[in-house]
Amino acid sequence: GWTLWAERLNEQGGLNLPSGRCVVAMPLDLRDDKSSSELSSEILEAMLNVSSPDFAAVDFVIGPASSGITLGNSMVAQRHQRILFSTGASETLYNGGNEYIFSSLTPGNRYMSSGLQLLRSRGAATVVFAHEAKAFSASVCRGANATAHALGMRVAGYYEYEPGKTNFADLVYQIKALDADVYVGCGHLNDVTYL
Repeated sequence: GWTLWAERLNEQGGLNLPSGRCVVAMPLDLRDDKSSSELSSEILEAMLNVSSPDFAAVDFVIGPASSGITLGNSMVAQRHQRILFSTGASETLYNGGNEYIFSSLTPGNRYMSSGLQLLRSRGAATVVFAHEAKAFSASVCRGANATAHALGMRVAGYYEYEPGKTNFADLVYQIKALDADVYVGCGHLNDVTYL
């Protein structure tokens, strides 16, 4: 997807930056951080180190697809005064005053807003939330919880479970007993699929 984006952008003449027009270098330098926050920050630090002739002209970087990993990268980008296009959605990434992180995504705390509004307009009055104990998942559920309260919905339950959980029988029985109109699972594909 990023390669297609860069190709299309370059067909249009590149990006207009205050320092002048910027054409995205091809091929893109895509690196595997192995979903490690520490490794990801090390890779970015090396890429933005101006003493490295291969990367001295880097104007911006595209961050990883994880809010937790992106947080470390945003600090590296800020230190080097380079723009980080973020694919992380946790609002904590954008509330720290870092002027070098940018995203066009809806913040995680707003992910469930329109869905809850629609459900409320169709008569849903009670809701239960469950999320994995990770920053992004918690952000989504905290925002959804606030939206539910603002819409006048009764939050019948709010659950947090440990990362990596695959057996949700205990949680399912608890949620089912609450007999809520809506269940909202704020997580990633694996845990929400199990739940």
